[in-house]
Amino acid sequence: MNTKQILRKLLEETDNYENESSDDEAKYKAVLFATNGDWVTDFPSSTIDGVKQKLANRGSRWFFYPFEGIMRYTGSHTTPSEVVIEMGSPLEFLSGKTIEVISKFIKRNYDALSSIF
Repeated sequence: MNTKQILRKLLEETDNYENESSDDEAKYKAVLFATNGDWVTDFPSSTIDGVKQKLANRGSRWFFYPFEGIMRYTGSHTTPSEVVIEMGSPLEFLSGKTIEVISKFIKRNYDALSSIF
C-alpha cells in the first residue's frame, strides 16, 4: 500500500468514527474542472473509491471537464474556498489546494493544459 492509499484509508476511517450514520450517506464528491478553469461538483458517495467508480462511468457528456478531483461532501452548495483532497492526473500536485487555487492554475496554464486533451 503506497502513502496515498494509506492516507485515504485513514481519512475514511476518521469519517466513520466521527459520523456513525448510514453507510449510504454521501461523505465525498467529485469536483470537475474545465480547461478554462470553470468547475462543477457531482457524483456524491460514501467513500472515495465510490466517487472514483462513478467518475470512471461518467460518460461523454463530461468531455469538457477533463480534470477531476475529490473533496468532502459539504452539501449541495460548494464554495471556491473548499479544499480538494485528491486531484487526478496530470494535476496530482494540486491535491490539498482549494478549488479557487486549482481553478486559477488551470486558467493561467490554459494553452498547455488544453493541448493535453
